[in-house]
Amino acid sequence: MSTILIAEDDSAVRSLLTVVLERRGHHVIAVGSGHECLDGLREGQVDLVVLDVEMPSLDGWDTLAAIRESSTVPVILLTALSGDDHRARSVERGADAFVTKPFLNRELLAIVDDLLGAAG
Repeated sequence: MSTILIAEDDSAVRSLLTVVLERRGHHVIAVGSGHECLDGLREGQVDLVVLDVEMPSLDGWDTLAAIRESSTVPVILLTALSGDDHRARSVERGADAFVTKPFLNRELLAIVDDLLGAAG
């Protein structure tokens, strides 16, 4: 069983992600901010992070930069932002995948499976 940390400020999206990933057999830690995401990474073993880009206080870009200072954990950026510039920025910042909202559950699960397989 893999541990997935979700950082998403929208409680409805956070709940949906939790249900989808738990049904797949993953242990989920769900938080609502970038600061809580970084705390969660420091507190325990996390196999993958699903990170919203547009969060108040510490956004996903800055959270990703902080993660990359000390970790190579796979990170999926999840955002309503689309376009080549945002995809390129995500790769430049060290994201392993970029998923736009709204997303298909099976698309997200395929990316999760691929990254966890590559990580483990």
